[in-house]
Amino acid sequence: MLLAFAVTYAMQKRLYGADRRESALLALTASGPNVGSAGLPIVAALFSRSASISVAVAVAVAAIVLTPLALLLLESADGSRRTPVAIVNGALIKPIVIAPVLGLSWSLAGIPLPPLLDSTLTLLGQGASGTALFLTGLVLSAQPVQLATNVGVAAAVKNVLQPALTALLAMPLLDGAEARVAVMLMAVPSGAFGVLFAIRYNVASVRVGTTLIVSTLLSVVTLTAAILLSAGWGRI
Repeated sequence: MLLAFAVTYAMQKRLYGADRRESALLALTASGPNVGSAGLPIVAALFSRSASISVAVAVAVAAIVLTPLALLLLESADGSRRTPVAIVNGALIKPIVIAPVLGLSWSLAGIPLPPLLDSTLTLLGQGASGTALFLTGLVLSAQPVQLATNVGVAAAVKNVLQPALTALLAMPLLDGAEARVAVMLMAVPSGAFGVLFAIRYNVASVRVGTTLIVSTLLSVVTLTAAILLSAGWGRI
C-alpha cells in the first residue's frame, strides 16, 4: 500500500503537475483497496474462515497508516499558516483514525469484550460489508467522468502494479495460500475514501472520482486474472 501511495503521489506531483491535495487523494485512491466491502466477500468465497483475519489486518493497515498519511498531506495544504503540531492534531484527532487505533489496541491487549457489546458489534459487523458496498455504489453513481492520462496511470497502479508488487513481496515470505490471500486483497478495486475526503476538504477533483470508477470497471478483468493466475498457489 505504501509503495503504491508513494509512486502515485510522486507521479501526480512531478509528471502531471497536480497540487498536493489532489495528489494525496489520487494516491489514496490508487493505494487503498476496497478491502472491507469488496475484499471480504471475495476472500470468503475463495478461502476458509481463517482468511478473514487477513482482511482485518488489511483494513487496520489502511486505516492506521494510509488514512493518516493522506490526512496529514491534506491538512498541511489547506492554505492556513498552522504549526506542525496543529497540522498533526488536525489529521490524527479524528474518529476515522482514533477508532481503528483503539480497536486494534484493544484486540492486541487481549481484553475480552463485555457480552452485550460483543453481540452488538458482531451484529453490526455482519451488515458492514453490504452497507459498505451500497455506499460505494452511491458514491460511484454520483461521480462525473473525466478521462485523462493521470487517471489511467492511477488506475493501473491500483489494479495492476499493486497486486504485482504484493506477489513479489509475498511469495518469498509467505506460504502459497497466505500469499494468494494477500494478492487477492490488493487486487480488489479502489476504496471510496479518496472521494469522501475530497468532499470533506472541498477539493474539486473530477479525476479522483473517475479513478474510482475506472478502477472498479477495470477490476472485472484484473481481479479475474489475479484469481486465475494465483489458483495454483495453495489452499487454506
